[in-house]
Amino acid sequence: MISTCSLIRLKPTLATPYPNSRNGNQLWRVHALTSSTAPSSGQQQSSLPTGIITRQEHNAIQIEYFTRELKSLQDSITEEVEVELERVAQSIPWLGPNTRVLDVGAGDGALIPHLQARGVLDIIAVDVCPAMMDALHKRIPSPSSTLGNQPCVRTWVGDIIDLPVYYAPFDAVFFNAVFCNVHDQRQALLRAALLTRPGGWIVISHPLGRTWLEEYSKGNTIIVPHRLPEKTRT
Repeated sequence: MISTCSLIRLKPTLATPYPNSRNGNQLWRVHALTSSTAPSSGQQQSSLPTGIITRQEHNAIQIEYFTRELKSLQDSITEEVEVELERVAQSIPWLGPNTRVLDVGAGDGALIPHLQARGVLDIIAVDVCPAMMDALHKRIPSPSSTLGNQPCVRTWVGDIIDLPVYYAPFDAVFFNAVFCNVHDQRQALLRAALLTRPGGWIVISHPLGRTWLEEYSKGNTIIVPHRLPEKTRT
């Protein structure tokens, strides 16, 4: 099993690929995300027809599914998956105590211990599923409020599209095992860019890899309506 991980580095120019990529990771320099730089509905290769289902309806389906499957998803985090999650956390070389991180679709916090192992103290974990956030609270102690200046793990229940700007800015945003589940990849990426400092990084990853995810999505297109970004070819 090989995890899939794409990196986006926020810069003030149009998106252009780096001259090389390592370990299959996709690296991008991004200036300003516009309709020409952010994924279009065609580039997303979505199986979810535009206009058929609203974002609120989509999120309600996600909440129902992940509430029901919480235990089985927790059981699926094997030692092999933990190794891949560690690789995801290692994808940004400069993470440390002074880094502010947004973990989108954090679930029960599977990635967070690996971020903390890098020295990251200040993490906002976001997920649309309240049951997942409750599980995260049981796993990782965090304050009851997302407000305050003390670096720690805080949670916010909801869609990244709705995350208030005053929680920003972040140095890094992780979409781990969630980018293919969002209602609109383009809007999610645009929002992440808005919340990220210039020079920050956005990581799109899945610890089970592209092949597993595409096979899984064939029978679960409502839950996983999109595909991962294509890798850079060198």
